[in-house]
Amino acid sequence: MAPVVFYEEIYDFYTPPFWQTTWFHVVVGVAVVLLICLGAYLFIRLRTKPLTAWEWALRELRATTPSRCTTKEDFKKFYFRLTALTKMYLHRRYSWDVDDRTDLELVQFLEQQVFDRDTIQMLQKVAEGAVWVKYANMDALKSQAEADWKSIIAMVEHTTPVS
Repeated sequence: MAPVVFYEEIYDFYTPPFWQTTWFHVVVGVAVVLLICLGAYLFIRLRTKPLTAWEWALRELRATTPSRCTTKEDFKKFYFRLTALTKMYLHRRYSWDVDDRTDLELVQFLEQQVFDRDTIQMLQKVAEGAVWVKYANMDALKSQAEADWKSIIAMVEHTTPVS
């Protein structure tokens, strides 16, 4: 009978390499997810071009239609929004600081800037309609609001540069 020999362990402890540990896999997984999110964000950001002033104005004007107005308050809000959009467009398009001007001051300012005379007259008519609705508390005719809305759209289209 052969004697039984017990072999001693060659290694006392076994530790796996760091790339085989759970915390390493978690860190790599989080890094991959962050890189994918960053890539998607950059792809979307670089793919969409910024809107020009006239594209922005036309989009906002088409979203603000007088057809939804049914009450006197709706028409007041519509005219406030219409004149505010006009001022924001002029600021974005020409870098004129007209946000703090009243509608009539805006018309006078445009006359000083030697703006197109037909456009100034159209804006003056819209401003008078806005004053009529905003401050005189008179019922606005839906056709007048529609005409003023179309006039502002025509003004934006008229001031759009030809490419």
